[in-house]
Amino acid sequence: MVRIQDSQSWHRGIRNFSDITDNKIISYDEYLIKTGMAAYSKWNNYHRFLNSFIMDAIDEGLLQRNPYKWINIDKDKASKGLDKCLTPQEFEQLKKAKMPTNKLERVRDLFVFQTYTCLRYSDLARFNNNNITIINGTEVYKCTQKKTRKVATIPLLKPTLDILNKYKGFLPIISNPKYNEYLKLVAQVSGINKPLSTHWARHTGATILLNDGVDLKVVSKICGHSSIKITEQIYAKLLDETVVNAIKEKSTKFE
Repeated sequence: MVRIQDSQSWHRGIRNFSDITDNKIISYDEYLIKTGMAAYSKWNNYHRFLNSFIMDAIDEGLLQRNPYKWINIDKDKASKGLDKCLTPQEFEQLKKAKMPTNKLERVRDLFVFQTYTCLRYSDLARFNNNNITIINGTEVYKCTQKKTRKVATIPLLKPTLDILNKYKGFLPIISNPKYNEYLKLVAQVSGINKPLSTHWARHTGATILLNDGVDLKVVSKICGHSSIKITEQIYAKLLDETVVNAIKEKSTKFE
Protein backbone atom coordinates (compact mmCIF):
# COMPACT_ATOMS: atom_id res chain seq x y z
CA MET A 1 0.00 0.00 0.00
CA VAL A 2 1.08 3.58 -0.61
CA ARG A 3 2.02 5.21 2.68
CA ILE A 4 0.19 8.44 3.48
CA GLN A 5 3.38 10.34 4.21
CA ASP A 6 4.87 9.22 0.87
CA SER A 7 1.92 10.61 -1.10
CA GLN A 8 1.72 13.95 0.71
CA SER A 9 3.77 15.73 -1.94
CA TRP A 10 1.19 14.82 -4.59
CA HIS A 11 -1.71 15.96 -2.40
CA ARG A 12 -0.12 19.32 -1.51
CA GLY A 13 -1.11 20.69 -4.91
CA ILE A 14 -4.75 19.64 -4.49
CA ARG A 15 -6.84 22.30 -2.78
CA ASN A 16 -10.17 21.78 -4.55
CA PHE A 17 -11.65 19.74 -7.38
CA SER A 18 -10.59 22.26 -10.03
CA ASP A 19 -6.97 21.32 -9.23
CA ILE A 20 -7.64 17.79 -10.54
CA THR A 21 -6.03 18.10 -13.98
CA ASP A 22 -4.75 15.66 -16.57
CA ASN A 23 -1.18 16.35 -15.52
CA LYS A 24 -1.98 15.77 -11.85
CA ILE A 25 -3.55 12.38 -12.63
CA ILE A 26 -0.59 11.41 -14.82
CA SER A 27 1.82 12.49 -12.07
CA TYR A 28 -0.14 10.40 -9.56
CA ASP A 29 -0.01 7.39 -11.88
CA GLU A 30 3.74 7.79 -12.37
CA TYR A 31 4.22 7.86 -8.59
CA LEU A 32 2.18 4.65 -8.16
CA ILE A 33 4.18 2.94 -10.91
CA LYS A 34 7.40 3.77 -9.05
CA THR A 35 6.14 1.82 -6.04
CA GLY A 36 6.24 -1.33 -8.20
CA MET A 37 2.48 -1.81 -7.99
CA ALA A 38 0.81 -4.02 -10.62
CA ALA A 39 -1.42 -2.19 -13.10
CA TYR A 40 -4.58 -3.99 -12.00
CA SER A 41 -3.95 -3.22 -8.32
CA LYS A 42 -2.96 0.37 -9.14
CA TRP A 43 -6.23 1.00 -10.97
CA ASN A 44 -8.59 -0.82 -8.60
CA ASN A 45 -7.09 0.34 -5.32
CA TYR A 46 -6.31 3.96 -6.19
CA HIS A 47 -7.41 5.37 -9.55
CA ARG A 48 -10.85 3.76 -9.49
CA PHE A 49 -11.72 5.39 -6.17
CA LEU A 50 -10.41 8.80 -7.25
CA ASN A 51 -12.39 8.48 -10.48
CA SER A 52 -15.58 7.77 -8.51
CA PHE A 53 -15.05 10.90 -6.39
CA ILE A 54 -14.55 12.95 -9.56
CA MET A 55 -17.78 11.54 -11.03
CA ASP A 56 -19.64 12.48 -7.83
CA ALA A 57 -18.17 15.99 -8.02
CA ILE A 58 -19.38 16.34 -11.62
CA ASP A 59 -22.87 15.17 -10.58
CA GLU A 60 -22.87 17.83 -7.84
CA GLY A 61 -21.73 20.56 -10.23
CA LEU A 62 -18.36 20.97 -8.49
CA LEU A 63 -16.32 19.92 -11.51
CA GLN A 64 -16.94 20.13 -15.24
CA ARG A 65 -14.47 17.68 -16.72
CA ASN A 66 -13.19 14.19 -15.84
CA PRO A 67 -9.49 13.79 -16.74
CA TYR A 68 -9.89 10.01 -16.77
CA LYS A 69 -11.89 10.30 -20.00
CA TRP A 70 -8.94 11.94 -21.75
CA ILE A 71 -5.87 10.14 -20.46
CA ASN A 72 -4.88 6.49 -20.75
CA ILE A 73 -4.26 4.68 -17.47
CA ASP A 74 -3.14 1.06 -17.76
CA LYS A 75 -5.88 -1.04 -16.11
CA ASP A 76 -4.59 -4.47 -17.14
CA LYS A 77 -8.13 -5.51 -18.10
CA ALA A 78 -7.05 -9.09 -18.69
CA SER A 79 -6.12 -9.46 -15.02
CA LYS A 80 -7.55 -12.29 -13.08
CA GLY A 81 -10.92 -11.50 -11.60
CA LEU A 82 -10.95 -15.09 -10.39
CA ASP A 83 -8.10 -14.21 -8.04
CA LYS A 84 -10.44 -11.85 -6.18
CA CYS A 85 -13.39 -14.11 -5.52
CA LEU A 86 -14.51 -16.78 -3.09
CA THR A 87 -14.92 -20.33 -4.26
CA PRO A 88 -18.45 -21.74 -4.06
CA GLN A 89 -17.35 -23.73 -1.01
CA GLU A 90 -15.95 -20.63 0.72
CA PHE A 91 -19.10 -18.68 -0.07
CA GLU A 92 -21.25 -21.37 1.54
CA GLN A 93 -18.88 -21.38 4.51
CA LEU A 94 -19.33 -17.62 4.91
CA LYS A 95 -23.12 -17.83 4.61
CA LYS A 96 -23.37 -20.45 7.33
CA ALA A 97 -20.81 -19.01 9.76
CA LYS A 98 -22.14 -17.81 13.11
CA MET A 99 -21.24 -14.14 13.54
CA PRO A 100 -20.35 -13.05 17.11
CA THR A 101 -22.07 -9.63 16.87
CA ASN A 102 -25.12 -8.13 15.18
CA LYS A 103 -22.86 -5.68 13.36
CA LEU A 104 -20.83 -8.45 11.72
CA GLU A 105 -24.01 -10.35 10.90
CA ARG A 106 -25.35 -7.30 9.07
CA VAL A 107 -22.07 -6.94 7.16
CA ARG A 108 -22.12 -10.63 6.22
CA ASP A 109 -25.74 -10.28 5.05
CA LEU A 110 -24.76 -7.30 2.90
CA PHE A 111 -21.95 -9.29 1.30
CA VAL A 112 -24.25 -12.25 0.61
CA PHE A 113 -26.88 -9.94 -0.91
CA GLN A 114 -24.21 -8.20 -3.00
CA THR A 115 -22.85 -11.53 -4.22
CA TYR A 116 -26.26 -12.76 -5.40
CA THR A 117 -27.00 -9.46 -7.14
CA CYS A 118 -23.48 -8.66 -8.45
CA LEU A 119 -24.02 -5.01 -7.52
CA ARG A 120 -21.12 -2.61 -7.11
CA TYR A 121 -20.99 -0.92 -3.72
CA SER A 122 -22.13 2.40 -5.25
CA ASP A 123 -25.31 0.72 -6.52
CA LEU A 124 -25.76 -1.39 -3.40
CA ALA A 125 -25.73 1.81 -1.32
CA ARG A 126 -28.51 3.23 -3.53
CA PHE A 127 -30.65 0.09 -3.46
CA ASN A 128 -34.33 1.02 -3.65
CA ASN A 129 -36.97 -1.69 -3.31
CA ASN A 130 -39.34 0.49 -5.34
CA ASN A 131 -37.30 -0.63 -8.36
CA ILE A 132 -38.41 -4.25 -7.91
CA THR A 133 -40.82 -5.49 -10.56
CA ILE A 134 -42.36 -8.85 -11.48
CA ILE A 135 -41.27 -10.56 -14.71
CA ASN A 136 -42.70 -13.99 -15.53
CA GLY A 137 -43.56 -14.52 -11.87
CA THR A 138 -40.05 -13.64 -10.65
CA GLU A 139 -39.12 -10.55 -8.65
CA VAL A 140 -36.53 -8.57 -10.59
CA TYR A 141 -34.50 -5.53 -9.56
CA LYS A 142 -33.71 -3.02 -12.32
CA CYS A 143 -31.41 -0.05 -11.80
CA THR A 144 -29.34 2.40 -13.79
CA GLN A 145 -25.79 1.90 -12.57
CA LYS A 146 -23.96 4.90 -11.20
CA LYS A 147 -20.63 4.07 -12.84
CA THR A 148 -21.65 3.02 -16.36
CA ARG A 149 -25.19 4.49 -16.61
CA LYS A 150 -26.20 1.10 -18.03
CA VAL A 151 -29.34 -0.68 -16.81
CA ALA A 152 -28.76 -3.85 -14.79
CA THR A 153 -31.51 -6.49 -14.75
CA ILE A 154 -31.16 -8.69 -11.68
CA PRO A 155 -33.50 -11.59 -10.80
CA LEU A 156 -33.82 -11.72 -7.01
CA LEU A 157 -33.19 -15.25 -5.81
CA LYS A 158 -34.60 -16.59 -2.56
CA PRO A 159 -31.50 -15.75 -0.44
CA THR A 160 -31.69 -12.10 -1.52
CA LEU A 161 -35.42 -11.93 -0.79
CA ASP A 162 -34.82 -13.53 2.61
CA ILE A 163 -32.29 -10.80 3.46
CA LEU A 164 -34.62 -8.06 2.25
CA ASN A 165 -37.44 -9.47 4.38
CA LYS A 166 -35.09 -9.74 7.35
CA TYR A 167 -34.41 -5.99 7.17
CA LYS A 168 -37.94 -5.04 6.11
CA GLY A 169 -36.85 -3.97 2.65
CA PHE A 170 -34.08 -1.62 3.78
CA LEU A 171 -30.52 -2.92 3.58
CA PRO A 172 -28.25 -2.08 6.56
CA ILE A 173 -25.88 0.04 4.46
CA ILE A 174 -22.66 1.37 6.00
CA SER A 175 -19.82 3.40 4.47
CA ASN A 176 -17.55 1.64 2.01
CA PRO A 177 -14.41 1.96 4.21
CA LYS A 178 -16.22 0.53 7.25
CA TYR A 179 -17.77 -2.20 5.11
CA ASN A 180 -14.32 -3.27 3.87
CA GLU A 181 -12.90 -3.09 7.38
CA TYR A 182 -15.60 -5.33 8.88
CA LEU A 183 -15.43 -7.77 5.95
CA LYS A 184 -11.90 -8.67 7.04
CA LEU A 185 -13.39 -9.72 10.40
CA VAL A 186 -16.24 -11.60 8.72
CA ALA A 187 -13.69 -13.57 6.69
CA GLN A 188 -11.68 -14.31 9.81
CA VAL A 189 -14.73 -15.54 11.72
CA SER A 190 -15.72 -17.66 8.70
CA GLY A 191 -12.30 -19.31 8.60
CA ILE A 192 -11.45 -17.79 5.21
CA ASN A 193 -7.87 -16.65 4.73
CA LYS A 194 -8.49 -14.08 2.01
CA PRO A 195 -8.43 -10.23 2.09
CA LEU A 196 -12.17 -9.89 1.57
CA SER A 197 -13.49 -6.55 0.31
CA THR A 198 -16.75 -5.27 -1.13
CA HIS A 199 -15.71 -5.83 -4.77
CA TRP A 200 -15.06 -9.51 -4.04
CA ALA A 201 -18.84 -9.97 -3.83
CA ARG A 202 -19.36 -8.89 -7.45
CA HIS A 203 -16.49 -11.08 -8.64
CA THR A 204 -17.76 -14.04 -6.61
CA GLY A 205 -21.33 -13.71 -7.89
CA ALA A 206 -20.37 -13.41 -11.55
CA THR A 207 -17.85 -16.27 -11.36
CA ILE A 208 -20.31 -18.62 -9.65
CA LEU A 209 -23.03 -17.81 -12.22
CA LEU A 210 -20.71 -18.50 -15.15
CA ASN A 211 -19.46 -21.74 -13.63
CA ASP A 212 -23.06 -22.81 -13.00
CA GLY A 213 -23.61 -22.58 -16.75
CA VAL A 214 -25.42 -19.23 -16.95
CA ASP A 215 -24.91 -17.71 -20.39
CA LEU A 216 -22.25 -14.99 -20.68
CA LYS A 217 -24.77 -12.54 -22.15
CA VAL A 218 -27.09 -13.06 -19.18
CA VAL A 219 -24.27 -12.48 -16.68
CA SER A 220 -23.30 -9.34 -18.61
CA LYS A 221 -26.88 -8.05 -18.30
CA ILE A 222 -26.97 -8.80 -14.57
CA CYS A 223 -23.65 -6.99 -14.06
CA GLY A 224 -24.80 -4.08 -16.22
CA HIS A 225 -21.59 -4.09 -18.24
CA SER A 226 -21.36 -1.70 -21.17
CA SER A 227 -20.01 -4.53 -23.33
CA ILE A 228 -20.06 -8.31 -23.19
CA LYS A 229 -16.31 -8.16 -23.87
CA ILE A 230 -15.82 -6.67 -20.40
CA THR A 231 -17.65 -9.61 -18.83
CA GLU A 232 -15.59 -12.05 -20.86
CA GLN A 233 -12.24 -10.39 -20.04
CA ILE A 234 -12.82 -10.18 -16.30
CA TYR A 235 -15.11 -13.05 -15.36
CA ALA A 236 -15.12 -15.71 -18.09
CA LYS A 237 -12.73 -18.02 -16.28
CA LEU A 238 -13.48 -21.59 -15.38
CA LEU A 239 -12.94 -23.08 -11.95
CA ASP A 240 -10.98 -26.35 -11.93
CA GLU A 241 -14.10 -28.22 -10.80
CA THR A 242 -16.04 -26.89 -13.80
CA VAL A 243 -13.42 -28.14 -16.24
CA VAL A 244 -13.32 -31.59 -14.62
CA ASN A 245 -17.12 -31.92 -14.46
CA ALA A 246 -17.50 -30.83 -18.09
CA ILE A 247 -15.13 -33.58 -19.22
CA LYS A 248 -16.82 -36.21 -17.04
CA GLU A 249 -20.32 -35.27 -18.22
CA LYS A 250 -19.68 -34.59 -21.92
CA SER A 251 -16.89 -36.95 -22.92
CA THR A 252 -17.01 -40.73 -23.13
CA LYS A 253 -13.73 -41.12 -25.06
CA PHE A 254 -11.70 -41.78 -21.94
CA GLU A 255 -14.02 -44.36 -20.38
